[in-house]
Amino acid sequence: MKRKFHGGRRPAAAFLSGLFVLFAAACGYRLVGKHAALPGGGTELSVPLLKNQTLEAGLEDIIAQELRKQLLSDSRLRLRPEAPVELRGTITGATRQPMSFSNLGRVNVEREKVTAEFRLVRSAGGEVLWQSGELSADEEYPVGTDPLETERARERALREVAEELVETAVELLLNDF
Repeated sequence: MKRKFHGGRRPAAAFLSGLFVLFAAACGYRLVGKHAALPGGGTELSVPLLKNQTLEAGLEDIIAQELRKQLLSDSRLRLRPEAPVELRGTITGATRQPMSFSNLGRVNVEREKVTAEFRLVRSAGGEVLWQSGELSADEEYPVGTDPLETERARERALREVAEELVETAVELLLNDF
């Protein structure tokens, strides 16, 4: 015996689902497909060495390593040394700022802030297809009495900063905000 459905919860659930999708779309959420197209089309890119305009030696390596790691983890993209487009980056700033002091005036907590810009450029001709604009990220770390432990904490903070910068850049690149 078939049961007929008269009103009730199904139309209300469909309405609420539709309303949710509408609100999610208005907030900028999107469903991510299987194929991410880079601005200008394509899915293959290379990542040359980043330019470092700061006095923080090695920072370009930390950020480039994180950039390659995140791009490789996205199965929609392929990293190739001879790709048609390059994702170039320039580190424009790196600052260290004391945030907290002891009663004796010794620094307890410092903040590392890094600023960078990224561009997607055609390998042949250098046409700029996309630019991130200036991005920055910061992280705090404890400053102790042991200089080696403080330096390890600082290095961890710089890796966190690199991860945050790169996540933002890749999100902007792939979603073309």
